Amino acid sequence: MVLLAADTVICAAGVRPLETETDALRRSAPIVEIIGDCGRPGNIREAVFRGHHAALDL
Repeated sequence: MVLLAADTVICAAGVRPLETETDALRRSAPIVEIIGDCGRPGNIREAVFRGHHAALDL
């Protein structure tokens, strides 16, 4: 067992996309990128990658 000191711990478990809210936001602007767990549960690496590239496209 490894014990690590930390100021903040984030626990993300049991996520499901909120499809109703996602669909409402999708129609709120001409261009909307669905990133991370809004589209489908995934991993943080992919979410950050897609968020970065969505920001570059602005």
